[in-house]
Amino acid sequence: MVVQTMILCFLYGGYSNKIDLIHTYDTKINSWYVPKTIGDNIIDKNMLTSIDYNRKIYLFDGYNVSESVNDMLILDTINLT
Repeated sequence: MVVQTMILCFLYGGYSNKIDLIHTYDTKINSWYVPKTIGDNIIDKNMLTSIDYNRKIYLFDGYNVSESVNDMLILDTINLT
């Protein structure tokens, strides 16, 4: 899932905590990096629904390794919280 905010694109993804779950692409300098976020660690899950609204990314539902999860994760792309 990729969401563009201003000059940055945020990518959420990962596999079994083996790679970072949030990556950011800066379109001005053509470079990827892993932002430092504040708050609880985001669980890894797949097949989720996402919405980008008012500079926040809402990630809902999906599956973790063994079961369906029914939760909402929110990333504030300005404050990285």
